[in-house]
Amino acid sequence: MALGWNYASSPITVVGTATTSTILYSDMVALTDGYATSAFGYIPCGNSPSKVNLYIVYSMAVGETGNSLDFIVEGSPNITRERGNYRFLNESASGGTSTLTRREFTIVGVAAGTISFELPLDIQDKLLKVSFKESGGVGTVGRVHCQAVLFGSK
Repeated sequence: MALGWNYASSPITVVGTATTSTILYSDMVALTDGYATSAFGYIPCGNSPSKVNLYIVYSMAVGETGNSLDFIVEGSPNITRERGNYRFLNESASGGTSTLTRREFTIVGVAAGTISFELPLDIQDKLLKVSFKESGGVGTVGRVHCQAVLFGSK
């Protein structure tokens, strides 16, 4: 039996807007220092995907240095957004005890520059929510764009 993915979705714009069906961005969203902002979006996964690749572009504002992009991923067994989202966790094990902590991703930006990166994640949810914020900013806020591609079997 051959292993592999026989399904890949078209890119799904999570935050910002895109002008084509490829992994390109055209409009980025302004960040704040909290997650309860407009810099979040949903990824409807349905029943078959088991992996998601997040394609993220972060642009630090001119004059800013040392800022970080922080983001969290939450999943839900329900496709309805109002039914609750559950934060992804980290696990560390020691002496037979597993310790769970709420997972948060952080990447340091380039002074007054733009970085782009990809983050593959295993998933088992029908709906994902990705939320972004910026840390360390003292003046003009940075901007973010995010797209996702789902992988799995049909």
